Amino acid sequence: MNTLIQNLRSAKQQHLLINIYQRDSEDFYTGYVQMVGDDGVVVATYNDAGLADGAALITYDAVDSIEIGGPDIDSMEFRIAAATKEDFKALPAEPLALPLNNESPIAYQVAENMRRTGQVVMVIAFDIENYLEGQITEVTTEHFTMDVINKFNYTDVRSIQVDFANLGVLEYDGYDLFLASAMAAKRDSLRHVTTVRHLNTGNMAEVLSDARDEESLIAIVGRQSMDQFYVGRVVAVNETFVVLSLVDMGGQFGGYTLLRLRGIHSVIVASDYLQSMMMYETWGQTHNFVQVPKLNHERVFDASDDLLGNLIGEGEVFGRVFRLRTAMTKETLIGTPTNVTSDGFDWLPFGDPQAETQHFKMVQVLALSFGSVYSYLQEQWVQDNSEE
Repeated sequence: MNTLIQNLRSAKQQHLLINIYQRDSEDFYTGYVQMVGDDGVVVATYNDAGLADGAALITYDAVDSIEIGGPDIDSMEFRIAAATKEDFKALPAEPLALPLNNESPIAYQVAENMRRTGQVVMVIAFDIENYLEGQITEVTTEHFTMDVINKFNYTDVRSIQVDFANLGVLEYDGYDLFLASAMAAKRDSLRHVTTVRHLNTGNMAEVLSDARDEESLIAIVGRQSMDQFYVGRVVAVNETFVVLSLVDMGGQFGGYTLLRLRGIHSVIVASDYLQSMMMYETWGQTHNFVQVPKLNHERVFDASDDLLGNLIGEGEVFGRVFRLRTAMTKETLIGTPTNVTSDGFDWLPFGDPQAETQHFKMVQVLALSFGSVYSYLQEQWVQDNSEE
């Protein structure tokens, strides 16, 4: 523990970008240390797009290890620099600078600051199965009380007590939580809707065509991993594929995804989460707030074309970085297609031009994602490194 605290203090003094890995979780935080306390550390965090993403209090009981330097840190420093250079916008306005000191436990101070501001926070605790978002209403030296706001289920109106002894992470000030705070202000007007789900019984072309005509926001769940889903609007659909214009967790444009219809488990056309995303999206549109204005959110796709073949061919010519899911791989692959033919292509993994390529047939492709801020930054990374 002493070594961990010393390393965190050193990172703060030298203003080093670090990764903090959590115990019993694949999630980690990237950022700069703001405050090192006896019970935890506060980090100014960044998301994968290189955008400032608020702050996180991480208690030492939740920390597995930290990383200072290395290829992942180098990549993140590039993305942060690129986001700054391209004038990406993390938040509509700078968050309040809230006081922290060494005179009392840092977890207590952060919780009390959040109670005073009334903003929504995200909490991970060791005795709670899933993360929760809500507003802190009371703080004592032993625990805090939080009114839950559940963007997935508006009937979840619990008030919970979180003991500081069980606290793992407390996130605040990020854009998603900023929007959740705006939604919390309308808590009394939120109306639960019954989830409407269409299972894939061979009817996907019809269901998705209706969604395209209505320009409705939908969620698509894949067969491979039902824990993951795509949220967006249908911009093209035929008997084999659908193309979604994605909406990310902050209601911003999130690129595009092409999905093979037979790889779809179900389509959700109504839910509380879709209501929440529409509310987030509307907030950004009403306030003219766009985090990444460079992205092409008005691309047109012709459903009568060879959608997959055209995209893969374009990827080889222009060096596009895609996220690929196939029937032969469980994990999402990030890379660029090469040696494209009418029925297949080789796949070059991102970031390692010396790596061995994999060959895939077109008919094996289940999902192809592109045009997001992540793709844009990865393509910039490839271009910059190929010029060295």
